[in-house]
Amino acid sequence: MSNNSTQPISIVPLASTTLTVYQCEACGSVLGDSSSFVYLSETLRTITLTDAHPSTVQVQQRQENCEIENLRGSIYFRVDCAKCCEPVGMILKNLPVHLSLLEGNLSFYIDKVTSCAIPGKSQMPNQTLFSAVMKMQEEISKIQVVILNIHQRLENIEKTFAEEDENLNAEEIKHI
Repeated sequence: MSNNSTQPISIVPLASTTLTVYQCEACGSVLGDSSSFVYLSETLRTITLTDAHPSTVQVQQRQENCEIENLRGSIYFRVDCAKCCEPVGMILKNLPVHLSLLEGNLSFYIDKVTSCAIPGKSQMPNQTLFSAVMKMQEEISKIQVVILNIHQRLENIEKTFAEEDENLNAEEIKHI
């Protein structure tokens, strides 16, 4: 993590009546949602949440020193997407007092996640929402398996027809 900017770190609270779901940009795995939103840092280019579903992120055990000028002396732990192992964020520690709300929370890199807004305020508790999203992901995975199976069958059919065409062409050549 390196950002040699000397400008002060800005934190913007997010006020919204829509629920936003954050996904890994690389694989589309759901990482979290705005029901656990803490802050958006324009300077760090991160969106910070209090939590994510445990099976969607993997926190690296190795701590690293922050290279950002205003965060020198702080450390962070890299956070990867559990599905594709792509780095998607960090957990910051030993932060200056004015950034204490970010301490220990998941800060996702804005350029490593995509988001989808769901209109209206969610009445579901965070765990229920995550369960619903994870169930939807499981169903999508099942559909992907069926589509891949159909694709394989079509390839086999096309291969069979191609072989039959080659055999017919070979027989036509023999008769000429």
